[in-house]
Amino acid sequence: MDIETVWGVTWRSAGKTELLIVFFLIFIVSLIVFILKYYQRSRDKQIHDKSLFLFKMKKIGFSVFQVKVINNIVDTVHLKNPNFLFTNSSFFESAAVKFFHFLKKSQEGKESLLAIARELVIIYDKLYCSSDYQKPLNSIFEVEKKHILYFVSKKNNVYLSKIEYREDDYLILKLLRYSGDLSGFEINNQLKIYIVRFGDAEYMFEATIKEIDKDILKLKFASQIEKETEFRHPYVDAFFHANILKTKIIYEEDMIEVKSLILKLNDYESILKVQIELDYNIEYFLVFEIMDFKMKIRAKIISKKVVEEDNTLHYTFKYLEMSEAAKKVIKNYMYQS
Repeated sequence: MDIETVWGVTWRSAGKTELLIVFFLIFIVSLIVFILKYYQRSRDKQIHDKSLFLFKMKKIGFSVFQVKVINNIVDTVHLKNPNFLFTNSSFFESAAVKFFHFLKKSQEGKESLLAIARELVIIYDKLYCSSDYQKPLNSIFEVEKKHILYFVSKKNNVYLSKIEYREDDYLILKLLRYSGDLSGFEINNQLKIYIVRFGDAEYMFEATIKEIDKDILKLKFASQIEKETEFRHPYVDAFFHANILKTKIIYEEDMIEVKSLILKLNDYESILKVQIELDYNIEYFLVFEIMDFKMKIRAKIISKKVVEEDNTLHYTFKYLEMSEAAKKVIKNYMYQS
């Protein structure tokens, strides 16, 4: 049917087929626009999630190698939002098992697998367990339940496992493994087991297999726990006023006390903020009070930083000598911080 216009022009009316074609083209164009917008939003969200993920890893304090391990785990399990790892320890365990199994199939050597297992345990500890500083272990019974550890079997195979519970002289472990990834385990086999606690140390002890039930091993301790490697303890915030004194008084001007502020400390060092230049070549006494205990620690300067914003100097002092009571007070302060 034709349509007559007021200008005398005749317009041809579109048929049903033509209308369907037009509506179909409009639908296709709208669909393409929707898909492009959805893709752009998804891409923007992935970039945001990745940036947030990197920021969180930096804030936690992962090393460059640990970041690479985490990224490899994320790629192995094709995780869209890597931030999911920060809140779901069970998912991390399954992802770590898949990644570790992949390494085993790649014919990685024992030393390489031990190094990766150690890093996985540290990553797990940083993500879900640890504070900046942890009290040293005196016994395996002080280890938290659900802690991840790794061990070497009699046939030099490396495995990840998790502490389920303890009873008397026995430790019950749940193996984190793929189905069938279990060889060389027999009753009375002896295992060398490693526990890594960030902010404390790496420990080793030996245990004997007494029972095997699928993924569950019941172990009896065969040796006392031994400290293998101690971590450098991170600083904790302090903000204590302190006096800096020279240890050797030769001239009258040597008796002058330098006022300072302790910004951070650990059980080996302190960072102090001062207004004047100090001599690198001599030793000092750091005199301050912490938890109602008066400290007098012999120390030396190991580094200096100039802070231009407030025109001050930040000196790092390494402790040379202090009383046993002072050491305990500093450690107790770190536990509570």
